[in-house]
Amino acid sequence: MTEQPVVAILGSRIRARTAAEIGYGRRELAAYAVGCAEAAFDAGMVPFGMASLAQMDERQCGDLVDGLILCPSGRCGNDDDEGDGGGAGDRFAPALVREALRRHLPVLAICQGVELLRRALASPAEDDVVMPDDAERRFTASRHEVMVDDPGLRDLLGAALTTSMPHHGPRLPPMPGFRVAATGPAGSIDALVGVDRPVLAVRWHPESLPPGDPAREVPFRWLRQQVGRA
Repeated sequence: MTEQPVVAILGSRIRARTAAEIGYGRRELAAYAVGCAEAAFDAGMVPFGMASLAQMDERQCGDLVDGLILCPSGRCGNDDDEGDGGGAGDRFAPALVREALRRHLPVLAICQGVELLRRALASPAEDDVVMPDDAERRFTASRHEVMVDDPGLRDLLGAALTTSMPHHGPRLPPMPGFRVAATGPAGSIDALVGVDRPVLAVRWHPESLPPGDPAREVPFRWLRQQVGRA
């Protein structure tokens, strides 16, 4: 680990047609949540956006970083003539996540970033399974009460918090090798933590919350804490 840990933010690949529709011209773009970079920097890490390119080597890239943030952002699109939209569909992104897990590098997965984590963990037969998106919609429109179950996360967050779900994102499914870290209304899983790996998956968008909000700062403080132990 470097004196100030370096974390890569894996974002989304925006296809050329979608980029043109939103006013950036017909070119492929890589999108990263600036809020993730700001929150990671505030927590004492050096963040940078890592593009997802098929020709990149996950082992070499794994040598460059002390941790990963998975936060696909922006409109990725699904352009039929241009292949799969979004970083989670590229070969490199799940390969890099698998490499990080193999090395026990700390990983923070945010909202749709959990789908990328799931793809990295899935067997080939499971790779096309999509996370369910319909069970908790009535709870995710605005303010959301979260009960913190994981002792380590509770030490940072407290026993409960109120945050917001900015959109009807996918609910977190139970995953082998993870335990429930926080729950929402009707027992919805709002955070998972790795049993034997330094991985935290959260359903809300901490990077979209204002500075000083524990729901914003604690996931990144958790990541910095885990990087220090790696």
